[in-house]
Amino acid sequence: MQTDIILIGPPRVGKSSIGTLVSAQIALPFTDLSKLSAQYYGEQGYDQQLARKAWETEGLPGFLRYQDPFEVHALERSLREHGSGVVEVGAGQIALIDQTLLERVRQAFQPYQHVVLLLPSADIDTSVQVLDQRGRVLIDGMEIDEHFVRHHSNHDLAKICVYTKGKTPQQTCDDIIQQLDSAAPEVLLIGPFNTGKSTLGKLLAEQLGRPQISIDTVREQYYQEIGYDRAVQQEINQREGFAGVYRYWKRFEVYAVERVLQDHPGAVIDFGAGHSVQEDPATFTQLQAILAPYPNIVLILPSPDLDESVAILRERTTPKIEGVPLTRYLITHPGFSMLATHIVYTEGSTPEQTSAAIMRLVSD
Repeated sequence: MQTDIILIGPPRVGKSSIGTLVSAQIALPFTDLSKLSAQYYGEQGYDQQLARKAWETEGLPGFLRYQDPFEVHALERSLREHGSGVVEVGAGQIALIDQTLLERVRQAFQPYQHVVLLLPSADIDTSVQVLDQRGRVLIDGMEIDEHFVRHHSNHDLAKICVYTKGKTPQQTCDDIIQQLDSAAPEVLLIGPFNTGKSTLGKLLAEQLGRPQISIDTVREQYYQEIGYDRAVQQEINQREGFAGVYRYWKRFEVYAVERVLQDHPGAVIDFGAGHSVQEDPATFTQLQAILAPYPNIVLILPSPDLDESVAILRERTTPKIEGVPLTRYLITHPGFSMLATHIVYTEGSTPEQTSAAIMRLVSD
């Protein structure tokens, strides 16, 4: 395996681009093992419902504790079957919580002389900054949290605004109830990601004695009524990332809102962040008309200060493991340095220059 190369590193560091270039230079295949992983999960009894439950009850750390053994098994199996040439390994297959699993990866890598860790910089803070910048989701040139906080749609649609900073969910729930039009049974909660709409929806439904529905949990069935295709969404995601998927969803969202309102009269309904935000003026006018009869449209934001709301939501949407933001956790995880035989820093270099640096390392 002297000519084989394994590329490891955090997400968005350029493993696929660089791996493709290196494979062309050494005339050997390039394989992204993380894309093959799912086909091996079933061999160990993987259960998607248990994975989802782990995420819902314990967040990212709980999900990883469930997922990691399957990732390691998939890595072992895929290395045996596809481990020649230039091989990319997913960050989640290295940054493992359980040290016993990490030792299994070390054993799987032992036959390989060239395990190359890619990082933007030798400086951890610089690497974190670079990768977080690359990972931002932009909608119309604005980071997604800020887009949803500032967009006129939510503010134009809302008839009640409630701010959550410094309040418990129960206190916010009481605040909402005091402002509701009691003659109208429906309560519609709108606002950005991670403002607590689903939690508040559950509390409101219990106190008001009404059913609760989260549009995000039922939207796909309504999207499919007018042509939504999950396979098309996956293709868009591969080409354009989440921003492309977001644009694809737009053609189905207003229809889904209308159908949910028809099917669930009298309910407390929490909207997905995007359902109330429509960039196209004609689509927004259509949504306004649909929601016009509903007096209890409640916008949930952390603060009346939009800059402060953006900052609070950015903090909430940064995934953490063991209290450490995900990007920093991955960059500093001991698995990467333990497994690497070479480290290559990419910041300031083109993929071609990084590829050449790898070739110099492995040919020495």
